[in-house]
Amino acid sequence: MQFSGTYDIRTFSQYDIVFIDPDLSQDSEADTLLQRGVLPIAYVNIGEAEEYRWYYSGIKPEWLLGKNPNWAEHYYIDVNNAAWQQLVLEKILPRIFRKGFCGIFLDMVDIASPDLHPSTREGVVALIAKIRRAYPDKVIIMNDGTFLVDQVSSFIDGICVESVFASYHFSSKTYFLRPRSESEQRCRKLVDIMTRYDTRIFLIDYAATGDSTTRSFVMAEARRYGFIPFVSTINLDTIQPPVR
Repeated sequence: MQFSGTYDIRTFSQYDIVFIDPDLSQDSEADTLLQRGVLPIAYVNIGEAEEYRWYYSGIKPEWLLGKNPNWAEHYYIDVNNAAWQQLVLEKILPRIFRKGFCGIFLDMVDIASPDLHPSTREGVVALIAKIRRAYPDKVIIMNDGTFLVDQVSSFIDGICVESVFASYHFSSKTYFLRPRSESEQRCRKLVDIMTRYDTRIFLIDYAATGDSTTRSFVMAEARRYGFIPFVSTINLDTIQPPVR
């Protein structure tokens, strides 16, 4: 998984599935990965508008719900807005799939969480359903949003969850391990979801560059529960050879 920095097809080729930012991907890269037996999945942020995206000039101010305090140039968006949904379905996704991607990684589904903008819940569910109907043969991975699983399980192929074992403090700009009891509680819930809905669970945890101890710990613990783990920096700008 890599959403910024310099891409390295050779490193990607060592994985079975990769999540990458399609705007930083050359047109031939997805096809190259497929030829090497790697499933390329494109990043799509459905809960935010990002100033650096090619389509940002088409975003209307009235669609926005405020700035994300943790990420520069990121603004929460009202997913109930029909024009935003149309932009995703008719412009953003077609451009992605023309590049040869086999699926999408839907970020910021958790905009509909009780702690953010719960009023967008109906729009988030509706948009995911529309994406599935429009692209029945594409892989759809939902990032977080486990609170929506009852409503969207038939539309998705997997769920990604962040910071289960190792995370990052935005305020102090430091990495940390979560208490074991907290991680175990989250893992039990994820195992229940994985079993009940017969879906794959991907994890993204965070560690400082070169922290091989944390990376090895997370990989081992996640696999013990049957999850598919990945560990990187908070900016997801580095990718290391996979731990087999």
